[in-house]
Amino acid sequence: MKLKNILGSALGLFVLTIGFLVQQNYLDLKKIFPSSSYEIYMNCNDQMKHNVCAIMNTKAGFSDEVKQIYLPVVGPINADIYRQLLGSGLQMCQVVRDHCDQNLKSEICQIGQVLYLKK
Repeated sequence: MKLKNILGSALGLFVLTIGFLVQQNYLDLKKIFPSSSYEIYMNCNDQMKHNVCAIMNTKAGFSDEVKQIYLPVVGPINADIYRQLLGSGLQMCQVVRDHCDQNLKSEICQIGQVLYLKK
């Protein structure tokens, strides 16, 4: 139990330190991560924070047989992809970012680009 508390505290301190370094412009995350991936992640988090995320707010009721759903702004998407994103809950932005870091042409990343890259 003590180890868990120590690790939790260390992780919290690490996150706060990274946040401070980014805020003070000592650390530029855009140089570490691909710019589109970073922008998608940040805009996704912003929309989640303000409860305007199209994925989370389009909770379509549909059966498992449905293969495609219509997502506002994006258009028709694979229902399994939608279920995966919706099911990831608060981690959705990280899921999208991970896919974009791996392959900018993946279906999940392309959805993220449409929703979260500002034109």
